[in-house]
Amino acid sequence: MFESVRNNKRVVQVILGLITLSFAFFGIESYLRGSGGLGDVATVAGSPVSVQEFEQGFREQQERIRSSSPTPVDGELFKSAQFRGQVVNTLVNQRVLSLTAFKAGLTVSDRNLQEMILSAGAFQDGGQFSKARYEAYVRAQGLSEVQFEARLRQDMAFQQIAAAVGDKTVVARRSAAALVALQAEQRVVRTQEFKPDRYVPSVAVTAEDVERFYNENQSDFSIPRRLRAEYVVLNAASLESEVSISNEEIREWYDDHKEKYIAPEERRASHILIQTSASASEAESAKARALADDLLARVKADPSKFGSLAREFSQDPGSSAKEGDLGFIGRGVMVKPFEDAVFSLKEGEISGLVQSEFGLHIIRLTAIKPAQGKAFDAVRDEIQVELKRQAAAKRFAESAEAFGNMVYEQSDSLAPVAEQLKLHVVKSDWIDESARGIGEHESRKLIAALFSEDALVRKHNTEAIDVGNKTLVAARVLEHQPATVLSLEKATERIRTILVQKEASRLAKKAGEEALAAIKAGAGGSDQNWSKPLTLQRSTPGVEPQVVRAVFGADQGSLPLFVGVSMPAGGYALIKIESINKPAMDGEDPRIKAAQEQLARGLGRQDMEGYVRALRARYDVKINQTVLGKLAAEN
Repeated sequence: MFESVRNNKRVVQVILGLITLSFAFFGIESYLRGSGGLGDVATVAGSPVSVQEFEQGFREQQERIRSSSPTPVDGELFKSAQFRGQVVNTLVNQRVLSLTAFKAGLTVSDRNLQEMILSAGAFQDGGQFSKARYEAYVRAQGLSEVQFEARLRQDMAFQQIAAAVGDKTVVARRSAAALVALQAEQRVVRTQEFKPDRYVPSVAVTAEDVERFYNENQSDFSIPRRLRAEYVVLNAASLESEVSISNEEIREWYDDHKEKYIAPEERRASHILIQTSASASEAESAKARALADDLLARVKADPSKFGSLAREFSQDPGSSAKEGDLGFIGRGVMVKPFEDAVFSLKEGEISGLVQSEFGLHIIRLTAIKPAQGKAFDAVRDEIQVELKRQAAAKRFAESAEAFGNMVYEQSDSLAPVAEQLKLHVVKSDWIDESARGIGEHESRKLIAALFSEDALVRKHNTEAIDVGNKTLVAARVLEHQPATVLSLEKATERIRTILVQKEASRLAKKAGEEALAAIKAGAGGSDQNWSKPLTLQRSTPGVEPQVVRAVFGADQGSLPLFVGVSMPAGGYALIKIESINKPAMDGEDPRIKAAQEQLARGLGRQDMEGYVRALRARYDVKINQTVLGKLAAEN
């Protein structure tokens, strides 16, 4: 079963996505539990999912969303009950899958794990595995290589379950062809639009209408309490710009850390692999060794035949097509017997038979890339940035305590802390209790502090509040307005606009419906009123969903067909369907196969979701909403 997973290219992508959420499942609570005293967020078959596991999963999911989003992510998303529920449910689902894999004896061998890592596109450079990329990826996850590989092994076991449950879904070709035909169907239409703007001049709104609307909808004109504040910001980024690093300091760092700027030696090798197994019979092992001995003798006799023999006889599918070439290899990438042999050979030399857990190898060393150090000038700027970052972080840590103490001890003004730490006092616009933060600094905790009795009534500074990204903010209220309701006089123009638009939309819709009724009765529909023809499919971009539904939901009869639809921005659209093109599906149309795969994936996901639901019921899952609520309150 594992082979079917390993050979599926999209599994690698799925696994690399899962890693960012994965967590260890067996025994982890033994060394993570015990802090906070909140209890556990969930239990699965009596085994706890700890607060620490939840917080780790929360941070990883948060970082994954932020790093993959092309635009800044609203911080309120991560504070929602829905997001926290998704995190805890992910952890629970992983736990039940882990228990299932353990009980079923599903394992991932070292060889399968290594093949997955070596073949993953995220770890390759120029089509070859890159140790540097691999190490950088692992560091970015905040893991050691041992932890990363343990998680990857866990995820690969999960994929065996997913393959067994979801990959068995079969979609009939006829069903896929019907779906493709629906997607490819085209309808040529013309439209007439009845826009509200046309009817605005004929709408009259009286003072009585305005007053009646105001009285019936007063809550729409309430203004929440609001305030203006001033605030000061201490952050590491601004401190970094004030840090100066001398050439002597940069040179000293370089001399003390030269090992960081040395690219280790790499060697390029090719091999011929004859697979053997510990469970093989004596006869099978002898046959494999005889073949390996024969191939070794042939390449020793004529090294120029190494590539052709590798292509014909090597049982490593990843390299045999490339005449055995494995590319450049650094230390720590391959299994030890193979690595020891590669780094003992001279360039152009061919090894004897090398035994590893994969079988018998014949190795040829084709190139050596010596260890190379980077010159000082090449890394000077890089070191300067690092030293400035370190110095700023140190200065921030030293200043943060003084910042917090001063805004608390001298709570009637921000001027002392601004003067002492050379900070700017910034004034905000009006903000209400629904605000996400002040200026560019998002923090609901800061807004809550400003609207507290201590800040509003006693006029004290807020405490120094961590708003993320090594940034502290303290603020104080300048002026405050209580909640109120906008007067009828001030609301009149707004209400008049609402009523005019509402009535104009009603009149436009009425005119459109009357025009449609007249056309169907044979008394209207002049061609001069219709737009130019437009060809629509169900997936045509830029067309309102209401129009698409109306066009493709029309009862088929003699053409032309006429339908009408209310538009989301108000008004009405009259639609004339002039032709319908239903393409004939060729049995060899590649879109049918793609649709089969798409439907199978969708059904497979549904099967997997159903399977996980059944596992959750079997393993008696309990989620502690009280603990989740306390965690939300703390943040």
